Amino acid sequence: MEMNNPEIIKEIYEVFPENVRQAFDTLLDYEGKIPWAKFARDFGEIQVMGSARRDRERPDLNPATPTEYLWYRAFIGRAFFSTETEPQEFAYIPEEIFSCLEPAYIQKKQIPGRSATSKETKANFPASDRILDDICTLLAAIRNGFSTDILHEYCDMPVEFLNKLLIDLKLISEKGILDPGQVRKFLETSREKSLLMLVNHWIENKQLNEIELMPDFIIEGVLDRNHHNVRRFLLDQISLVPAGQWWNLESFVTYVYQINPDFQRPAGNYDTWYIRKAETGEYLRGFEHWDAVDGAFIRFMLTGPFFWLGLVDLASSDNDNEIQAFKCSQWYADLLSNHPPEPIKPEDVKLLIDSYGKFVIPLRFSRSIRYQISRFCDWNGKTKDGYAFQISPVSLQRAKDQGLKISHFLKIVQSVLAHPFPPKLKSALENWENFGTQAHFTQAILLHVADPEAINQLQNTSVKKFIQAVLNPNTVAVLPNGVEQVRKTLIEMGYLSE
Repeated sequence: MEMNNPEIIKEIYEVFPENVRQAFDTLLDYEGKIPWAKFARDFGEIQVMGSARRDRERPDLNPATPTEYLWYRAFIGRAFFSTETEPQEFAYIPEEIFSCLEPAYIQKKQIPGRSATSKETKANFPASDRILDDICTLLAAIRNGFSTDILHEYCDMPVEFLNKLLIDLKLISEKGILDPGQVRKFLETSREKSLLMLVNHWIENKQLNEIELMPDFIIEGVLDRNHHNVRRFLLDQISLVPAGQWWNLESFVTYVYQINPDFQRPAGNYDTWYIRKAETGEYLRGFEHWDAVDGAFIRFMLTGPFFWLGLVDLASSDNDNEIQAFKCSQWYADLLSNHPPEPIKPEDVKLLIDSYGKFVIPLRFSRSIRYQISRFCDWNGKTKDGYAFQISPVSLQRAKDQGLKISHFLKIVQSVLAHPFPPKLKSALENWENFGTQAHFTQAILLHVADPEAINQLQNTSVKKFIQAVLNPNTVAVLPNGVEQVRKTLIEMGYLSE
Protein backbone atom coordinates (compact mmCIF):
# COMPACT_ATOMS: atom_id res chain seq x y z
CA MET A 1 0.00 0.00 0.00
CA GLU A 2 1.24 3.50 -0.78
CA MET A 3 1.07 5.05 2.68
CA ASN A 4 2.05 8.46 1.33
CA ASN A 5 -0.82 8.58 -1.16
CA PRO A 6 -3.66 10.67 0.38
CA GLU A 7 -6.29 9.35 -2.01
CA ILE A 8 -5.58 5.69 -1.18
CA ILE A 9 -5.54 6.44 2.56
CA LYS A 10 -8.89 8.21 2.35
CA GLU A 11 -10.39 5.37 0.31
CA ILE A 12 -9.35 2.85 2.95
CA TYR A 13 -10.73 5.09 5.69
CA GLU A 14 -14.07 5.36 3.84
CA VAL A 15 -14.62 1.59 3.91
CA PHE A 16 -13.75 1.04 7.57
CA PRO A 17 -16.39 -1.00 9.45
CA GLU A 18 -18.37 1.16 11.88
CA ASN A 19 -16.61 -0.12 15.02
CA VAL A 20 -13.20 0.41 13.40
CA ARG A 21 -14.15 3.91 12.27
CA GLN A 22 -15.21 4.71 15.84
CA ALA A 23 -11.84 3.57 17.18
CA PHE A 24 -9.90 5.52 14.57
CA ASP A 25 -12.04 8.66 14.96
CA THR A 26 -11.37 8.56 18.68
CA LEU A 27 -7.66 8.73 17.92
CA LEU A 28 -8.30 11.64 15.58
CA ASP A 29 -10.22 13.46 18.33
CA TYR A 30 -7.16 13.12 20.54
CA GLU A 31 -4.90 14.54 17.83
CA GLY A 32 -3.61 11.10 16.90
CA LYS A 33 -2.39 9.74 20.24
CA ILE A 34 -4.06 7.92 23.19
CA PRO A 35 -2.52 5.97 26.09
CA TRP A 36 -2.40 2.33 25.01
CA ALA A 37 -4.13 1.11 28.19
CA LYS A 38 -7.23 3.19 27.42
CA PHE A 39 -7.29 2.41 23.70
CA ALA A 40 -6.94 -1.33 24.26
CA ARG A 41 -9.58 -1.27 27.01
CA ASP A 42 -12.05 0.53 24.73
CA PHE A 43 -11.32 -1.21 21.41
CA GLY A 44 -9.57 -4.49 22.23
CA GLU A 45 -6.06 -5.82 22.47
CA ILE A 46 -3.81 -7.32 19.80
CA GLN A 47 -3.61 -11.07 20.26
CA VAL A 48 -0.16 -12.38 21.01
CA MET A 49 0.60 -15.37 18.77
CA GLY A 50 3.54 -17.13 17.22
CA SER A 51 4.26 -17.18 13.47
CA ALA A 52 2.66 -20.62 12.94
CA ARG A 53 -0.61 -19.57 14.57
CA ARG A 54 -0.50 -16.27 12.76
CA ASP A 55 -0.11 -18.05 9.40
CA ARG A 56 -2.95 -20.35 10.33
CA GLU A 57 -5.46 -17.80 11.71
CA ARG A 58 -4.45 -14.81 9.55
CA PRO A 59 -5.46 -12.02 12.01
CA ASP A 60 -4.57 -9.55 9.27
CA LEU A 61 -7.51 -10.89 7.25
CA ASN A 62 -9.71 -11.85 10.21
CA PRO A 63 -9.04 -9.28 12.94
CA ALA A 64 -10.72 -10.02 16.25
CA THR A 65 -10.88 -6.39 17.41
CA PRO A 66 -10.86 -2.88 15.89
CA THR A 67 -7.36 -2.51 17.30
CA GLU A 68 -6.14 -5.54 15.30
CA TYR A 69 -7.89 -4.23 12.17
CA LEU A 70 -6.02 -0.92 12.38
CA TRP A 71 -2.75 -2.50 13.48
CA TYR A 72 -2.46 -4.95 10.58
CA ARG A 73 -3.29 -2.19 8.09
CA ALA A 74 -0.59 0.02 9.60
CA PHE A 75 -3.13 2.71 10.50
CA ILE A 76 -1.92 2.72 14.12
CA GLY A 77 1.40 2.18 15.84
CA ARG A 78 2.39 1.39 19.41
CA ALA A 79 5.30 3.12 21.13
CA PHE A 80 6.52 4.83 24.29
CA PHE A 81 6.46 8.64 24.37
CA SER A 82 7.80 11.02 26.98
CA THR A 83 5.30 12.69 29.34
CA GLU A 84 5.78 15.20 32.16
CA THR A 85 6.32 12.40 34.65
CA GLU A 86 7.70 9.32 32.87
CA PRO A 87 7.63 7.52 29.49
CA GLN A 88 4.20 6.08 28.72
CA GLU A 89 2.98 3.66 26.06
CA PHE A 90 0.57 5.11 23.49
CA ALA A 91 -1.49 4.03 20.51
CA TYR A 92 -0.82 6.56 17.76
CA ILE A 93 -1.58 7.33 14.13
CA PRO A 94 1.59 7.42 12.00
CA GLU A 95 2.37 10.94 10.87
CA GLU A 96 2.04 10.21 7.13
CA ILE A 97 -1.55 8.97 7.67
CA PHE A 98 -2.53 11.61 10.20
CA SER A 99 -1.41 14.46 7.93
CA CYS A 100 -3.53 13.11 5.06
CA LEU A 101 -6.71 12.86 7.10
CA GLU A 102 -6.33 15.82 9.46
CA PRO A 103 -7.77 18.64 7.31
CA ALA A 104 -10.97 16.90 6.28
CA TYR A 105 -11.66 14.25 8.91
CA ILE A 106 -10.71 15.47 12.38
CA GLN A 107 -13.94 15.98 14.29
CA LYS A 108 -14.74 18.95 16.42
CA LYS A 109 -13.87 18.71 20.10
CA GLN A 110 -16.54 17.10 22.19
CA ILE A 111 -18.79 19.33 24.22
CA PRO A 112 -18.08 18.49 27.90
CA GLY A 113 -21.58 17.26 28.71
CA ARG A 114 -24.79 19.30 28.60
CA SER A 115 -26.14 22.50 30.05
CA ALA A 116 -28.16 22.26 33.26
CA THR A 117 -31.94 22.60 33.37
CA SER A 118 -33.69 25.35 35.29
CA LYS A 119 -34.87 22.75 37.82
CA GLU A 120 -31.26 21.67 38.49
CA THR A 121 -30.24 25.26 39.29
CA LYS A 122 -33.12 26.32 41.52
CA ALA A 123 -30.83 26.83 44.55
CA ASN A 124 -27.56 28.69 43.86
CA PHE A 125 -24.35 28.67 45.90
CA PRO A 126 -22.04 31.40 44.54
CA ALA A 127 -18.28 31.11 44.82
CA SER A 128 -16.75 33.12 47.65
CA ASP A 129 -13.41 34.01 49.17
CA ARG A 130 -14.41 32.56 52.56
CA ILE A 131 -11.27 30.40 52.45
CA LEU A 132 -9.27 33.51 53.39
CA ASP A 133 -11.24 33.85 56.63
CA ASP A 134 -10.85 30.15 57.44
CA ILE A 135 -7.09 30.45 56.96
CA CYS A 136 -7.02 33.45 59.29
CA THR A 137 -8.88 31.39 61.89
CA LEU A 138 -6.46 28.48 61.54
CA LEU A 139 -3.40 30.74 61.82
CA ALA A 140 -4.85 32.39 64.94
CA ALA A 141 -5.54 28.98 66.50
CA ILE A 142 -1.98 27.84 65.82
CA ARG A 143 -0.58 31.08 67.27
CA ASN A 144 -2.68 30.63 70.43
CA GLY A 145 -1.64 27.01 70.82
CA PHE A 146 -5.20 25.74 70.42
CA SER A 147 -5.95 22.20 69.27
CA THR A 148 -7.13 22.15 65.65
CA ASP A 149 -9.98 19.88 66.80
CA ILE A 150 -11.97 22.97 67.80
CA LEU A 151 -11.78 24.39 64.27
CA HIS A 152 -14.49 22.18 62.79
CA GLU A 153 -17.07 24.58 64.24
CA TYR A 154 -15.22 27.61 62.86
CA CYS A 155 -14.06 26.54 59.37
CA ASP A 156 -16.10 25.61 56.30
CA MET A 157 -13.16 23.78 54.71
CA PRO A 158 -11.21 20.74 55.98
CA VAL A 159 -8.34 21.80 58.24
CA GLU A 160 -6.05 19.28 56.52
CA PHE A 161 -6.61 20.99 53.16
CA LEU A 162 -5.90 24.41 54.66
CA ASN A 163 -2.81 23.11 56.45
CA LYS A 164 -1.29 21.82 53.20
CA LEU A 165 -1.79 25.22 51.58
CA LEU A 166 -0.22 27.02 54.54
CA ILE A 167 2.84 24.79 54.39
CA ASP A 168 3.20 25.40 50.64
CA LEU A 169 2.88 29.16 51.24
CA LYS A 170 5.57 28.82 53.93
CA LEU A 171 3.27 30.40 56.54
CA ILE A 172 3.86 27.38 58.75
CA SER A 173 6.52 24.66 58.72
CA GLU A 174 5.98 20.95 58.19
CA LYS A 175 5.98 20.67 62.00
CA GLY A 176 3.29 23.33 62.33
CA ILE A 177 5.59 26.15 63.48
CA LEU A 178 4.20 29.52 62.46
CA ASP A 179 6.34 32.20 60.73
CA PRO A 180 5.04 35.51 62.24
CA GLY A 181 6.58 37.71 59.55
CA GLN A 182 5.13 35.72 56.65
CA VAL A 183 1.76 35.48 58.40
CA ARG A 184 1.56 39.23 58.94
CA LYS A 185 2.47 39.87 55.29
CA PHE A 186 -0.17 37.41 54.04
CA LEU A 187 -2.96 38.73 56.28
CA GLU A 188 -2.25 42.33 55.24
CA THR A 189 -2.32 41.48 51.52
CA SER A 190 -5.53 42.41 49.68
CA ARG A 191 -8.16 39.70 49.40
CA GLU A 192 -7.82 39.66 45.59
CA LYS A 193 -4.08 39.02 45.66
CA SER A 194 -4.38 36.58 48.56
CA LEU A 195 -6.94 34.48 46.68
CA LEU A 196 -4.79 34.45 43.54
CA MET A 197 -1.80 33.37 45.62
CA LEU A 198 -3.79 30.47 47.09
CA VAL A 199 -5.00 29.27 43.69
CA ASN A 200 -1.51 29.37 42.17
CA HIS A 201 0.03 27.46 45.06
CA TRP A 202 -2.80 24.94 45.05
CA ILE A 203 -2.43 24.18 41.33
CA GLU A 204 1.32 23.61 41.62
CA ASN A 205 1.26 21.79 44.98
CA LYS A 206 3.03 18.44 44.64
CA GLN A 207 2.21 17.14 48.14
CA LEU A 208 -1.52 17.73 48.46
CA ASN A 209 -3.49 14.71 47.26
CA GLU A 210 -7.16 15.66 47.39
CA ILE A 211 -8.35 12.07 47.09
CA GLU A 212 -7.03 11.54 50.63
CA LEU A 213 -9.49 14.20 51.87
CA MET A 214 -12.53 12.26 50.67
CA PRO A 215 -14.35 11.00 53.78
CA ASP A 216 -15.83 7.97 52.00
CA PHE A 217 -12.41 6.45 51.26
CA ILE A 218 -9.72 4.65 53.25
CA ILE A 219 -6.40 4.90 51.38
CA GLU A 220 -3.79 2.19 51.89
CA GLY A 221 -0.26 2.89 50.73
CA VAL A 222 0.81 5.60 48.27
CA LEU A 223 -1.16 6.38 45.11
CA ASP A 224 1.15 6.82 42.12
CA ARG A 225 -0.30 9.94 40.51
CA ASN A 226 0.79 13.45 39.56
CA HIS A 227 -1.46 15.73 41.62
CA HIS A 228 -0.58 18.86 39.62
CA ASN A 229 -1.38 17.19 36.28
CA VAL A 230 -4.73 15.94 37.59
CA ARG A 231 -5.77 19.45 38.67
CA ARG A 232 -4.58 20.99 35.43
CA PHE A 233 -6.48 18.41 33.35
CA LEU A 234 -9.76 19.08 35.17
CA LEU A 235 -9.26 22.84 34.93
CA ASP A 236 -8.67 22.53 31.18
CA GLN A 237 -11.89 20.55 30.75
CA ILE A 238 -13.91 22.99 32.84
CA SER A 239 -12.58 25.80 30.65
CA LEU A 240 -14.52 24.22 27.76
CA VAL A 241 -17.81 24.91 29.53
CA PRO A 242 -19.44 28.01 27.96
CA ALA A 243 -18.79 31.06 30.11
CA GLY A 244 -21.66 32.02 32.40
CA GLN A 245 -23.65 28.87 31.62
CA TRP A 246 -24.84 26.38 34.23
CA TRP A 247 -23.55 22.87 33.42
CA ASN A 248 -24.88 19.49 34.51
CA LEU A 249 -22.38 17.86 36.86
CA GLU A 250 -23.12 14.21 36.01
CA SER A 251 -22.85 14.84 32.28
CA PHE A 252 -19.40 16.36 32.88
CA VAL A 253 -18.33 13.25 34.80
CA THR A 254 -19.57 11.09 31.89
CA TYR A 255 -17.66 13.29 29.44
CA VAL A 256 -14.38 12.74 31.31
CA TYR A 257 -15.09 9.00 31.39
CA GLN A 258 -15.50 9.02 27.62
CA ILE A 259 -12.51 11.15 26.63
CA ASN A 260 -9.90 10.26 29.24
CA PRO A 261 -10.94 7.91 32.07
CA ASP A 262 -7.25 7.45 32.97
CA PHE A 263 -6.79 11.16 33.72
CA GLN A 264 -5.34 10.39 37.15
CA ARG A 265 -3.91 6.94 36.31
CA PRO A 266 -1.60 7.45 33.30
CA ALA A 267 -0.46 3.82 33.40
CA GLY A 268 -4.02 2.50 33.63
CA ASN A 269 -3.24 1.23 37.14
CA TYR A 270 -6.70 0.22 38.31
CA ASP A 271 -5.41 -2.80 40.25
CA THR A 272 -2.48 -1.19 42.08
CA TRP A 273 -4.42 1.41 44.05
CA TYR A 274 -5.70 0.13 47.37
CA ILE A 275 -8.80 2.15 48.20
CA ARG A 276 -11.59 0.90 50.47
CA LYS A 277 -15.07 2.23 51.09
CA ALA A 278 -15.11 3.61 54.61
CA GLU A 279 -18.65 2.39 55.21
CA THR A 280 -18.24 -1.25 54.16
CA GLY A 281 -14.48 -1.85 53.94
CA GLU A 282 -14.91 -3.08 50.35
CA TYR A 283 -11.86 -2.68 48.09
CA LEU A 284 -12.55 -0.59 44.99
CA ARG A 285 -10.08 -2.15 42.58
CA GLY A 286 -10.45 -2.58 38.84
CA PHE A 287 -11.85 -0.43 36.06
CA GLU A 288 -15.40 -1.52 36.93
CA HIS A 289 -15.17 0.78 39.98
CA TRP A 290 -14.28 3.85 37.90
CA ASP A 291 -17.39 5.82 38.86
CA ALA A 292 -17.09 4.92 42.55
CA VAL A 293 -13.49 6.21 42.66
CA ASP A 294 -12.55 8.44 39.73
CA GLY A 295 -16.08 9.71 39.10
CA ALA A 296 -16.53 10.42 42.81
CA PHE A 297 -13.20 12.24 42.80
CA ILE A 298 -14.36 14.59 40.01
CA ARG A 299 -17.55 15.35 41.95
CA PHE A 300 -15.50 16.01 45.09
CA MET A 301 -13.07 18.32 43.29
CA LEU A 302 -15.86 20.43 41.83
CA THR A 303 -17.93 20.66 45.02
CA GLY A 304 -14.82 20.89 47.23
CA PRO A 305 -11.49 22.53 46.26
CA PHE A 306 -12.78 24.23 43.08
CA PHE A 307 -15.66 25.76 45.06
CA TRP A 308 -13.56 26.56 48.16
CA LEU A 309 -11.05 28.46 46.02
CA GLY A 310 -13.71 30.55 44.30
CA LEU A 311 -13.36 28.92 40.87
CA VAL A 312 -16.92 27.62 40.39
CA ASP A 313 -20.46 28.40 41.47
CA LEU A 314 -22.69 25.45 42.44
CA ALA A 315 -26.40 24.75 42.20
CA SER A 316 -29.02 22.14 43.09
CA SER A 317 -32.76 21.64 42.72
CA ASP A 318 -33.27 22.90 46.29
CA ASN A 319 -31.23 23.78 49.35
CA ASP A 320 -31.23 20.23 50.74
CA ASN A 321 -30.38 18.33 47.54
CA GLU A 322 -26.95 17.23 46.42
CA ILE A 323 -25.16 19.46 43.93
CA GLN A 324 -26.39 18.94 40.37
CA ALA A 325 -24.80 21.77 38.41
CA PHE A 326 -21.84 24.13 38.27
CA LYS A 327 -20.52 27.02 36.24
CA CYS A 328 -17.25 28.94 36.05
CA SER A 329 -17.30 31.75 38.61
CA GLN A 330 -16.85 35.42 37.78
CA TRP A 331 -13.25 35.05 39.00
CA TYR A 332 -12.38 31.84 37.11
CA ALA A 333 -10.77 33.36 34.01
CA ASP A 334 -8.74 35.92 35.97
CA LEU A 335 -7.48 33.44 38.55
CA LEU A 336 -6.35 30.92 35.91
CA SER A 337 -4.64 33.59 33.82
CA ASN A 338 -2.67 34.71 36.90
CA HIS A 339 -4.53 37.98 37.36
CA PRO A 340 -6.12 39.13 40.62
CA PRO A 341 -9.91 39.00 40.16
CA GLU A 342 -12.17 42.01 40.05
CA PRO A 343 -12.03 43.93 43.36
CA ILE A 344 -13.64 41.92 46.14
CA LYS A 345 -15.76 43.64 48.75
CA PRO A 346 -13.26 45.37 51.10
CA GLU A 347 -12.62 44.52 54.75
CA ASP A 348 -13.95 47.83 56.07
CA VAL A 349 -16.73 46.82 58.47
CA LYS A 350 -16.62 48.01 62.09
CA LEU A 351 -17.21 45.93 65.21
CA LEU A 352 -19.26 46.54 68.33
CA ILE A 353 -18.13 45.62 71.84
CA ASP A 354 -20.25 45.82 74.98
CA SER A 355 -19.23 46.97 78.45
CA TYR A 356 -18.79 43.38 79.60
CA GLY A 357 -16.10 42.41 77.10
CA LYS A 358 -18.34 40.44 74.75
CA PHE A 359 -18.31 41.12 71.01
CA VAL A 360 -18.77 39.58 67.58
CA ILE A 361 -16.29 40.20 64.76
CA PRO A 362 -18.20 40.32 61.43
CA LEU A 363 -17.28 38.03 58.53
CA ARG A 364 -16.18 40.89 56.25
CA PHE A 365 -13.63 42.13 58.77
CA SER A 366 -9.90 42.82 58.56
CA ARG A 367 -8.15 39.46 58.83
CA SER A 368 -4.97 40.92 60.30
CA ILE A 369 -6.88 42.72 63.07
CA ARG A 370 -9.09 39.70 63.86
CA TYR A 371 -5.91 37.63 64.11
CA GLN A 372 -4.49 40.08 66.69
CA ILE A 373 -7.69 40.54 68.69
CA SER A 374 -8.29 36.77 68.91
CA ARG A 375 -5.06 36.41 70.88
CA PHE A 376 -6.54 38.42 73.78
CA CYS A 377 -9.91 36.66 73.98
CA ASP A 378 -11.75 33.43 74.64
CA TRP A 379 -13.31 31.99 71.48
CA ASN A 380 -17.05 31.49 71.86
CA GLY A 381 -17.90 29.98 68.49
CA LYS A 382 -19.04 31.18 65.08
CA THR A 383 -22.50 32.51 64.28
CA LYS A 384 -24.20 33.66 61.08
CA ASP A 385 -23.05 37.18 62.01
CA GLY A 386 -19.39 36.37 62.61
CA TYR A 387 -16.92 35.18 65.24
CA ALA A 388 -17.91 35.49 68.93
CA PHE A 389 -15.26 36.50 71.50
CA GLN A 390 -15.16 37.23 75.24
CA ILE A 391 -12.43 38.97 77.25
CA SER A 392 -11.54 37.07 80.43
CA PRO A 393 -8.66 36.92 82.93
CA VAL A 394 -7.64 33.56 81.44
CA SER A 395 -7.44 34.94 77.91
CA LEU A 396 -5.63 38.06 79.07
CA GLN A 397 -3.09 35.96 80.96
CA ARG A 398 -2.49 33.85 77.84
CA ALA A 399 -1.82 37.03 75.87
CA LYS A 400 0.44 38.39 78.62
CA ASP A 401 2.45 35.15 78.58
CA GLN A 402 3.05 35.77 74.86
CA GLY A 403 4.42 39.24 75.57
CA LEU A 404 1.27 41.17 74.59
CA LYS A 405 0.12 44.30 76.43
CA ILE A 406 -3.33 45.65 77.26
CA SER A 407 -2.37 49.01 75.76
CA HIS A 408 -1.79 47.30 72.41
CA PHE A 409 -5.18 45.58 72.61
CA LEU A 410 -6.96 48.85 73.41
CA LYS A 411 -5.25 50.58 70.50
CA ILE A 412 -6.08 48.00 67.82
CA VAL A 413 -9.68 47.57 69.01
CA GLN A 414 -10.34 51.31 69.12
CA SER A 415 -9.06 51.61 65.53
CA VAL A 416 -11.97 49.48 64.28
CA LEU A 417 -14.70 50.41 66.77
CA ALA A 418 -17.78 52.25 65.62
CA HIS A 419 -17.93 53.95 69.06
CA PRO A 420 -15.52 54.88 71.88
CA PHE A 421 -14.09 51.97 73.85
CA PRO A 422 -16.42 51.33 76.84
CA PRO A 423 -14.78 53.35 79.66
CA LYS A 424 -15.68 50.96 82.49
CA LEU A 425 -14.32 47.98 80.56
CA LYS A 426 -11.18 49.95 79.74
CA SER A 427 -10.70 50.73 83.43
CA ALA A 428 -11.20 47.05 84.35
CA LEU A 429 -8.60 45.98 81.78
CA GLU A 430 -6.05 48.50 83.01
CA ASN A 431 -6.67 47.47 86.63
CA TRP A 432 -6.12 43.82 85.68
CA GLU A 433 -2.83 44.70 84.01
CA ASN A 434 -1.67 46.58 87.12
CA PHE A 435 -3.06 44.39 89.90
CA GLY A 436 -4.14 41.08 88.34
CA THR A 437 -7.51 39.47 88.97
CA GLN A 438 -9.18 41.20 91.90
CA ALA A 439 -12.44 39.28 92.01
CA HIS A 440 -13.07 35.54 92.00
CA PHE A 441 -16.18 33.42 91.62
CA THR A 442 -16.09 30.27 93.73
CA GLN A 443 -18.68 27.53 93.92
CA ALA A 444 -19.64 26.62 97.52
CA ILE A 445 -22.47 25.10 99.60
CA LEU A 446 -23.93 26.95 102.58
CA LEU A 447 -24.21 25.19 105.92
CA HIS A 448 -26.71 26.66 108.41
CA VAL A 449 -26.71 25.50 112.05
CA ALA A 450 -29.08 26.35 114.89
CA ASP A 451 -26.30 26.49 117.52
CA PRO A 452 -23.32 28.79 116.75
CA GLU A 453 -21.21 26.52 118.95
CA ALA A 454 -21.32 23.90 116.16
CA ILE A 455 -19.43 26.31 113.91
CA ASN A 456 -16.78 26.85 116.55
CA GLN A 457 -16.35 23.10 117.05
CA LEU A 458 -16.03 22.43 113.28
CA GLN A 459 -13.20 24.94 113.07
CA ASN A 460 -11.26 22.89 115.61
CA THR A 461 -11.49 19.63 113.60
CA SER A 462 -9.81 18.19 110.52
CA VAL A 463 -12.68 19.40 108.27
CA LYS A 464 -11.68 23.02 108.87
CA LYS A 465 -9.92 22.93 105.46
CA PHE A 466 -13.28 22.53 103.74
CA ILE A 467 -14.74 25.68 105.30
CA GLN A 468 -14.19 28.53 102.85
CA ALA A 469 -15.64 31.34 104.89
CA VAL A 470 -17.69 32.10 108.00
CA LEU A 471 -20.56 34.25 106.78
CA ASN A 472 -22.23 34.80 110.18
CA PRO A 473 -22.30 32.98 113.55
CA ASN A 474 -24.75 30.39 112.18
CA THR A 475 -23.59 30.04 108.54
CA VAL A 476 -20.43 28.91 106.76
CA ALA A 477 -19.53 28.25 103.09
CA VAL A 478 -18.34 24.67 102.53
CA LEU A 479 -16.42 23.39 99.53
CA PRO A 480 -18.53 20.95 97.47
CA ASN A 481 -15.96 18.17 97.77
CA GLY A 482 -15.99 18.41 101.59
CA VAL A 483 -19.73 18.17 102.25
CA GLU A 484 -19.70 14.46 103.10
CA GLN A 485 -16.76 14.77 105.51
CA VAL A 486 -18.40 17.76 107.27
CA ARG A 487 -21.68 15.81 107.54
CA LYS A 488 -19.91 12.87 109.23
CA THR A 489 -18.08 15.20 111.62
CA LEU A 490 -21.37 16.83 112.61
CA ILE A 491 -22.79 13.39 113.48
CA GLU A 492 -19.73 12.73 115.65
CA MET A 493 -20.45 16.05 117.34
CA GLY A 494 -24.08 15.01 117.94
CA TYR A 495 -25.74 16.93 115.09
CA LEU A 496 -27.80 15.37 112.27
CA SER A 497 -27.89 17.35 109.03
CA GLU A 498 -30.13 17.32 105.97
